[in-house]
Amino acid sequence: IYQTHNLRVGAQKTFLINRLNSVNLSLLGSFALDTDPEVLRRHEYSMLLGYNFKIMRELAFSMSYRLAYYDYFNLAGRHDWYHNFGLALTWRPTENFEVSLGYNFTFNESNYDVFSYETHLAGPSVAAKYKF
Repeated sequence: IYQTHNLRVGAQKTFLINRLNSVNLSLLGSFALDTDPEVLRRHEYSMLLGYNFKIMRELAFSMSYRLAYYDYFNLAGRHDWYHNFGLALTWRPTENFEVSLGYNFTFNESNYDVFSYETHLAGPSVAAKYKF
């Protein structure tokens, strides 16, 4: 079983283009303080760029790109470049309920070929939210 304790530092900003369009930008550094097993200890540096378009009051479309660099400093110099591209269509009929249909394409480029891969993930999601 993999366990880790991280210190995360980041910033996020939303830029409103107009009442229908917005762009999100975030930067994150995640620093492993303690990991078991120790050989999988890594630091992560990432950025996310997202675009949101409100089609109608209850319907929104979003696109995102996430780039991350993983530094596995205890694993013989392994480092990975992780790329994720996402699309989502979200219907939010009330403030507390939403249904989404999403697609993500991910590829990981590692300096060790055995850790390089591509994946596709698509499907629906349902969320109920409660604010307190």
